[in-house]
Amino acid sequence: MARILACGAFLKNAACLLDTQAPGTPLWSAVHGDLSDPAACVALEQSVQALLAQAGGPIDAVAHDLHPDFFSTHLALLHSAGAGPGAGRGWPGNGWHSLGWRSVAGGRRTL
Repeated sequence: MARILACGAFLKNAACLLDTQAPGTPLWSAVHGDLSDPAACVALEQSVQALLAQAGGPIDAVAHDLHPDFFSTHLALLHSAGAGPGAGRGWPGNGWHSLGWRSVAGGRRTL
């Protein structure tokens, strides 16, 4: 069983927490908008902290976009450092909606 934090991508950003022990109930943040806006970056940080507070235990994996310049990628890598070796996972996406989450949910990769 795993707790997975997904930090989204650049456009229409949202974060998600999935607990595989309760797969029917992912916890979603609000949509933060585009991360070119500093206020959206602050909102994403606050949402991730709120999701982590609701996790009920440590995060086992963090999903994120592969783009190295996205704020969400940097935030995900920061949180994956506390999740243990190999916790950070990134997948390429199209830049339109919580790309890391869609990649995990779509089954193209497994953690």
